[in-house]
Amino acid sequence: MDYVIAGEDETPLAQLLDALREGREPEGIRGLWRMRDGSVLPGGFADPPDVAALPRPAYDLLNMEQYYRLDSPWHFPKSPHAVQLITQRGCPYQCSYCHEIHTKKFRGIPAETVLDQMVWLVREHGAGEFMIMDDTFNFDPERAKEICRGIVRRGLRIHLQFPDGVRGDRLDEELT
Repeated sequence: MDYVIAGEDETPLAQLLDALREGREPEGIRGLWRMRDGSVLPGGFADPPDVAALPRPAYDLLNMEQYYRLDSPWHFPKSPHAVQLITQRGCPYQCSYCHEIHTKKFRGIPAETVLDQMVWLVREHGAGEFMIMDDTFNFDPERAKEICRGIVRRGLRIHLQFPDGVRGDRLDEELT
């Protein structure tokens, strides 16, 4: 059996894995498309999850030294311990060249949750740089400022990169 998930996959993937582990047909899972007897069984589009309720990514299951040695074609790190981090999903802008993987609705992870994850990655895994992979990190300027202020307040000595984007029209003097 072949499967594809359309949309954000955390919930439907967990449901698929549960069904397979329990030996039952993975029916009724929103976003799960599958093949049966040569026919495609469509599953629609997965509902976007509440990003504030998602668990912290399981970096502790990775060999972080190997992770740090991976070469990324889109950044020139200032630290040998650079980590990709997502602090929000979705972007309401209708840019013709952009994806719609995370919908067009902004969904930010609370600033304190982002900061707790950064502190954990610095302390537990020696992270020295974060590549913020958000669609638009500063869509909510006050939230972006809260994250930046929190980095300073918590004494994190890290570098930040924004390879996917920061909107110039949402910057002010404090955020630059």
